[in-house]
Amino acid sequence: MAGVDPRLPGAPMSVAERAAWCALPLAALLAVVMLLTRHALPVASVHDWVPALGLPLAFRIDGLSAVMLLMITGVGSAVFINAGGYLAAHPQQRRLYVLLTLFALAMIGCVTADHLIVLFLFWELTSLLSFLLVGFNHHDESSRKSAQQAMMVTGTGGLAMLGGFVLLWQLAGTARISELVEVLPGMPATPAFVGAIALVLLGAFTKSAQFPFHFWLPNAMSAPTPVSAYLHSATMVKLGVYLLARL
Repeated sequence: MAGVDPRLPGAPMSVAERAAWCALPLAALLAVVMLLTRHALPVASVHDWVPALGLPLAFRIDGLSAVMLLMITGVGSAVFINAGGYLAAHPQQRRLYVLLTLFALAMIGCVTADHLIVLFLFWELTSLLSFLLVGFNHHDESSRKSAQQAMMVTGTGGLAMLGGFVLLWQLAGTARISELVEVLPGMPATPAFVGAIALVLLGAFTKSAQFPFHFWLPNAMSAPTPVSAYLHSATMVKLGVYLLARL
């Protein structure tokens, strides 16, 4: 139970309950593999959400999304299994599994979103869940400060990215990501376009802890090892790279 505060209240999980939690990412990994083997990419799904504002719940899985999904579910499976032994008998293990599961769902939403605003919402959800995971040992003042720092940096970058998304939406006339990637290469480098790209880059750099926004990442390692392995080594810090590759 290294790296966690044993004073936290709660009841330890049984072996069966830990096994059930570990089965979740494995089932998701299997679902992704079955999707990729049975359906030709891309696979798209659009649902009405806020028609008055022109905001649909649009999702799309192509090759890049598929690679990210395999990483999220594959690494997630290994992390969940590791957490079962690493935090065995810890009273807050159940809370950790709940937060990790929600984080995995937010990551899946980010890499499959086909609308800029939907992507932003899932993007900020990963920041919020990262705050809760980095501050898992909330009795420790250093953990609380590290969580606050990570939230401030990535959250501020996310708001800047939202500004860039809105500008791109106005300039391109569409917020659907699959349509944006077709029109962006032909758009003139106007000051508004350059500003939009700069704001998006700011959001990507803060999320991926790129210089000069790298300082929050070492402090975030105060989280339990499974959290650092999943969020800060494998998945969340790759979101900025994914966004740049996507756009």
